[in-house]
Amino acid sequence: MGEEERGSEASPPADDAPPAGEGDPEVEALLSEVASARAPDAAQDAEDSGGAQDPGDVPERSGTPPEELAAFAAAPEDGPHGGGGSSQPAASPAPSVEGATAILGSAPANPYAHLLTIRGDVDSTRALALFLAGVSFFLVAYALLTYSSVQEFRVTARVEGGRIALPDPTAEWIRSDGPDYVFLEEGRPQAPDQFARDGDALVFHPQAEGHEVTFRYRVGHEPVLSPFMFPPLGDLLRALAENVAGDSFHVSCPNPDCPSKAEGVPVVLGSAAGEALLAYRAPQEGEPAPTGVTCPRCGTSLDGAIAVAQPPYRFRNGLLATVGRTSAGFLIAAAICLPLGLLAGAFPPIKRFISPVEIAGGYTPPVALVPLGAAAYGVLNSSGFLPDTSGEIVRIGFLVLFTSLWLYPLTVKEIEDVDDVYIHTAYTLGASRRQVLTRVLFPVAAGKIWQHLRVSFGIGWALILLAEGYMVPRAAGEAGIGLFMVDMQRRALMANYFSALVAIVATGVVFDTLFGFVGRRLFPYQEVS
Repeated sequence: MGEEERGSEASPPADDAPPAGEGDPEVEALLSEVASARAPDAAQDAEDSGGAQDPGDVPERSGTPPEELAAFAAAPEDGPHGGGGSSQPAASPAPSVEGATAILGSAPANPYAHLLTIRGDVDSTRALALFLAGVSFFLVAYALLTYSSVQEFRVTARVEGGRIALPDPTAEWIRSDGPDYVFLEEGRPQAPDQFARDGDALVFHPQAEGHEVTFRYRVGHEPVLSPFMFPPLGDLLRALAENVAGDSFHVSCPNPDCPSKAEGVPVVLGSAAGEALLAYRAPQEGEPAPTGVTCPRCGTSLDGAIAVAQPPYRFRNGLLATVGRTSAGFLIAAAICLPLGLLAGAFPPIKRFISPVEIAGGYTPPVALVPLGAAAYGVLNSSGFLPDTSGEIVRIGFLVLFTSLWLYPLTVKEIEDVDDVYIHTAYTLGASRRQVLTRVLFPVAAGKIWQHLRVSFGIGWALILLAEGYMVPRAAGEAGIGLFMVDMQRRALMANYFSALVAIVATGVVFDTLFGFVGRRLFPYQEVS
């Protein structure tokens, strides 16, 4: 290599040359920040060693020294050794945020980031808080949608000059309080029995001059949801409390001097007293035993009085009867689907043999089987069964059928998903085919099957209105929450109807919590930390 070539090479920097990056305000600011971040660590090390140390004796920390950081900031784009073909030093790039973060440490994490983490979860306390927050949100939303400030007024006034001034200009829903006059939504009255609204007054036919007219009107905010279909939240909670408290009965006191006679109101009895009077009136051998029920107004014995149950009736008995029906249907379905699903998941020929029933049942609407249930009810009655027994068989059979159509394919899936390594290991250890089924396949899949059982229990509750209310005719004395809801719907008592719906949801939450509690005890390995 010639002298000229050697002279053209970049000479190393002199010893008294300034460090790379000096004079760059951004690099100097970054170096100052690094030094201030390291100062507490150096002071702590000096204190731990028993006294102050000379700055030169402080050991180097792991990480990037300031000199290397400055050299990196001043290095050419192709690297610190050049290689880009140019002997001129490149301009110092701006220090990166990533480099500073690597030295100074990451920023504190967002305390709410776990709520948006994919498959992230919260602890049990926060889970309960989120559940209660969701319940509160829906209650507030329902209260706002059903809120009403409507007040109804009844006014009697005389027609003067063919008009009656409205007491409130914001009046709505104007109706005559009697059959004498008809309110016209549009137009002018053309007959003596008609009247209409004209701004802040009601106008009448000339022949109504001097007559007194009684009319009603409403003032206030109408709810977003129809109060006929969706009762206000206060009425709903009040109906739920009354239904849970028990049945009420009306009875006429035989004492002519009872205060209820003077007031013209019946005597109200609670559930126990009313049921006792009903049992007293039931046919029995010999003389009926005294009930001990007395009038709460005057103390007269009510034995032999006629107790009349007031709607809603047998709410609590109906809820307990429904719990029994859904539990029976669920247990029978589980007893069928668990062994059958185990065999179908382990032996594909069995699965293919049952698949037509599985496919047909999966696409069959539950309401389509109502006529079939009625036919089965008639067959059972003609076979000698009592009507109430026939009804119970049909209702529980309907719940068993549709719970099985949900539970069976999920059981098969979990058995099929067991890894073959468990089967091969069991055979290697000398296990028989029965042992592989009962001690390998089912125990491995049991945790997930339990979760499917937990969900399948809700299928019966989802179909209870159809099973109890519309599947078969109601026999005398039968109770059920579905029968109760159908009765309240026919009577247009929507507050009682929705209170039954709330009771179903609350019962489902209780059973779901019990399933979760038992599942955590039986299969603790299913919990994810």
